Amino acid sequence: MKQRRERPKKDSDSHSSPVAAGSDQQAVLCGRRPVQAYLDVLGHHGGENQNNDVESIWLSESFPTKFRDELLRKLPGVRRHELPRRQLDQQFPELHHQGVVLRFRRGARPGSAADRVDWREFVREKSGLLVLLDRIQDPQNLGSILRSAEALGARAVFLTGQGAPLGDTAHRVSSGASLRLPVFEQTNLHRLVEFLKSCEYWVCAAADPAAASALPDRTPLSRTHHEVKDLPDARELVLVIGNEGEGIKPLVLNESDYILSIPLRGQTESLNAGVAAGILIDRLINR
Repeated sequence: MKQRRERPKKDSDSHSSPVAAGSDQQAVLCGRRPVQAYLDVLGHHGGENQNNDVESIWLSESFPTKFRDELLRKLPGVRRHELPRRQLDQQFPELHHQGVVLRFRRGARPGSAADRVDWREFVREKSGLLVLLDRIQDPQNLGSILRSAEALGARAVFLTGQGAPLGDTAHRVSSGASLRLPVFEQTNLHRLVEFLKSCEYWVCAAADPAAASALPDRTPLSRTHHEVKDLPDARELVLVIGNEGEGIKPLVLNESDYILSIPLRGQTESLNAGVAAGILIDRLINR
């Protein structure tokens, strides 16, 4: 039987609030799947362009009629521009738009399921695996992790530190999962981990065994694992994925209850953060 270490029952109001969308540049959402996910989220919450967040719609003239009609029905009154595909490419040269772009009013951005709940109350419910990302820099990695997390059944993802923004690239690579999955943004990973421990979560850090062995004063509870069958239920677990180059901050790594690693049997020395996150999420949930 696993013994649980005593943890202080504390809450704190010192945690950082979600990061606000930048006001100097208007957010856009493009691609058929991300836009469809945005429309689905609006529908689930009974909203039609809630708070007039969408300022304008840009469509290619050849855009499918059924999708176009749904878009205009759920975003009534929004200014729209329908252009030949070549002109739309010229208007948004850096976007993989697939014929559709939503431009948001200044200061607004596509929301996620996290925008309508209090994150502290959310995590206290303990109804699924939580994933914490520590300074993930590549928006493609971020999108890949969000897609895997939503598809494999993680309950929520926390973005911490100075990492890639939850912007167009992450939405596109996640195929819209970033809008369906609660994604909370916090600045301080250490304080977030402290709060989750006070809620009786176990912290699992994804790290190389060598990194764990170098840590001072490891307690008997903090162990390196290749297998996850003996770990607590996924509803009590937090998986921490670190920065692509530096990994997880040593302070947080030292406070983790478990160090998880993926045995590599080939000559390649490492997996990227997106692939590693998908493997570990699946192993922790589907046991």
